[in-house]
Amino acid sequence: MPKDQPTLRKYGIEADKHWQNDVMKLAERYGFIAQAAGGTAILMTHRNQLEQCGEAEYLRIQQMNGHCPKTFGYAGCLEKDGTTKECGSCWAVGRTENNKGG
Repeated sequence: MPKDQPTLRKYGIEADKHWQNDVMKLAERYGFIAQAAGGTAILMTHRNQLEQCGEAEYLRIQQMNGHCPKTFGYAGCLEKDGTTKECGSCWAVGRTENNKGG
């Protein structure tokens, strides 16, 4: 291996910086993160979230990604029994308002 090329270890560590700064920020911004923990994430399209998880779980996933369901036509987040949650204390409402247009 030529000396001017980085080793796999160094390259891997440098490349991993893009995970949080680029990949996960974009996945969160567009609502694709279904689950995440310890440097691992399950990403799903919106269609798959709805089809595989159902509407209530889809709305929970979107709230976890920082999106208020009101911004895409729902009455709000759902409780487990299917009723709409009160939005007054929802952290996603203010965050979504700050991210409009982005």
